[in-house]
Parts: sequence; C-alpha cells; structure tokens
Amino acid sequence: MDGRLINEEVDGRLLNEEVVVESLDTDSCWPTNPCQEDTRCLPTHSNGHACLTYVTSCTASPCINGHCNITNAGYTCTCDAGYTGVNCEINPCMPNPCRNGGTCTNGGWNTHKCACISNTGGSNCQYSCDSNWKLNGGTCYYFTNELYTWQTGQSYCNGFGKLAEPDTSVEISFLKSRATEIGSRGTDSVTEGTFMWASSNKVITTTDWDTGQPDNHQGGQDCLCMGSTFNYRWDDTDCATKHRYICERPYV
Repeated sequence: MDGRLINEEVDGRLLNEEVVVESLDTDSCWPTNPCQEDTRCLPTHSNGHACLTYVTSCTASPCINGHCNITNAGYTCTCDAGYTGVNCEINPCMPNPCRNGGTCTNGGWNTHKCACISNTGGSNCQYSCDSNWKLNGGTCYYFTNELYTWQTGQSYCNGFGKLAEPDTSVEISFLKSRATEIGSRGTDSVTEGTFMWASSNKVITTTDWDTGQPDNHQGGQDCLCMGSTFNYRWDDTDCATKHRYICERPYV
C-alpha cells in the first residue's frame, strides 16, 4: 500500500488529491469490482489492478454537526439546524441561555433569540413577576382592587414595594392602558404646585397633566391621580379621597 497524487476529473470537477493505493494480485477490475465500496478500482496495465481511496478535505468529516462540501479552496460546511461556526461546532442555545422557561432558537452567527412565556421578559427572559403582577420593562406592577386613601395606599404598597412613580412616557402609557381609577405617589404637599415623588422628593419632570391641571380645586388637592374623568391623564385630587392604587417593585 502506498500514497500518490492523481489528477483527474470526477463528477465534472478536477481533483488533485492524495490517494491511497492498495495493489492486489489480480488481473482485472471486471466483471466484479474486488475493491471496497468506498474505493475505486484502477487497472495497473501490468499484473492486476489497484484500489484507490480518495483522501479529500472532507475525508476526516470536519463538519461536526453538518454536511461537508468539497471546494477548490478546501471545504465548506452546511450546518444542521441550530448550529453555526466554520465546522458547525457552535450551538448558541447550549446551554440554554433563556431563563424562566423561555425557548431558545438560533438567531444567526453565534447569536440566539428567546421566546418568553407570559409575565416574563428581557433578552434572556430574565425579568419575571408573580402571577398577579404585570411586567413592563424591568418593573412589576400590582393593580389593587381595594380603595385606599393616598396615605393608606402608600403604606399598603410599602409592604412589598412602593406606590407607582411613572417617570417616563413609556411607563405612563403602560399604566394608562391598564388603569381604572388610580392614585400615584406624586404629591405637592411640601410646595403647592410643585409635584414630587414621595419616595425621593425629586421634582416630577415627565408629566401627563390634563388640560387645566393641576388646579388645586377648593384649596385641598395635593395628590396625583389618573382618572377616567380625564381620560386617565393626570389630575390633582384630595389625598383623603379613596382610589385604587398601583404598586411597583423590581422584577424577581
């Protein structure tokens, strides 16, 4: 058995590959092929024939999870579903990066996508809220059914979070879409006309006041409310008036 280079056309492609030649002491390749199935019989024109095994760039099966294709430059791999990489060696979903029951799919070259189940979110489904809370961004919200005064609602929410403080337009829109008649943690009890968040005493800069509000009607409206009367835009209200409230806390 020896090795040599051959140069011939196979299936319309010029091969210049190393072959392993095994000489057999027989006279012909016909009528039956004495060589193994994956080799080729070649008459030696002397005393018998040779069995040729082509050693190509795909012989070593470099494509771990895919099909190997011979090219003039070497080989390329056609990867199985879910795999990427030069040799189909990369599966971005192994181990599964999607948390909280999320389903991982291949998102392209060494990237993934997570399909999150209900009440979870984030690129890897890393945000999660309890079943009776609603997720928006990285924050969980609880909408009370009970009616509370501003002070009682604040105490209630402080047990597991705080009264909602919608300080972005995205958050305001989210709460409006799910509101009935709710109070928020904004108040101008310190300085009339200057509403602040009670948890930090920071002046509220992103607002959604209804036309003509706040108006401190009859001189006793120091708390912020989102009510159906004003299409869930902001209104100032008496802090002793009972409303449903929204509690918020970070995701679990």
